[in-house]
Amino acid sequence: MTFRQATAHLNRREKAGYIWDYYKLPIFAAVIAICIVLSFLVHALTKKDTALSIAFINISMSADSINALTSPYIKSLPGGAKKYEIPVQRFILSSDASDSDTYEYSYASSVKLLAMITARDLDVVFMSSDCAEDFIKKGYIKESIPLEDTDFFRKTGLSAPICAGIIDNSERKKQAEAFIKGIK
Repeated sequence: MTFRQATAHLNRREKAGYIWDYYKLPIFAAVIAICIVLSFLVHALTKKDTALSIAFINISMSADSINALTSPYIKSLPGGAKKYEIPVQRFILSSDASDSDTYEYSYASSVKLLAMITARDLDVVFMSSDCAEDFIKKGYIKESIPLEDTDFFRKTGLSAPICAGIIDNSERKKQAEAFIKGIK
């Protein structure tokens, strides 16, 4: 018996009930499949490329200061903020003091930092000057660039001297150099 023959004597409400009773699992599977396909499509269309990746080490920066630092560079790129993003890692603590109160946090931060450097997910670091010396010794950066004489440093109101450095194994060294040059 065909579907037409089985539902010929039924009204619309009864036909809908018949369809739901016999086909609810295929309907449910189709709806889930459509949702999954739409989710992948939306993700693919709205995904932003990483222009640069930044970390602040031993420095506390406000979100407004970070936005003031990154937004001019993003705007200078073709496609701007619609196409690119700059992931920022904040509150990373790098210290060798094993007896301090923040030892666990410092250790976890160091592991996270090392993982980002090893995975080549980090391009530019902003850090205290003593941390910059340590990064040069460890071979993470080749040189530190002091930022005390920049407008950025004066606007943030930081009191301790800070430095910027380009991670040695960065895949986006030219972009990192252009970013730091824009700060100066």
